[in-house]
Amino acid sequence: MRRMKDKTPAWVGSVAALVRLRAVIAWSMVFEGMAASVLA
Repeated sequence: MRRMKDKTPAWVGSVAALVRLRAVIAWSMVFEGMAASVLA
């Protein structure tokens, strides 16, 4: 069974990492807003 990783360019991994980082930041901001509205 061959892996897709053999044909994957190097930049795909870094792009995926960036997207994941952006998602984490966005979720943390959302949760911060929810917590602020609950505490306010």
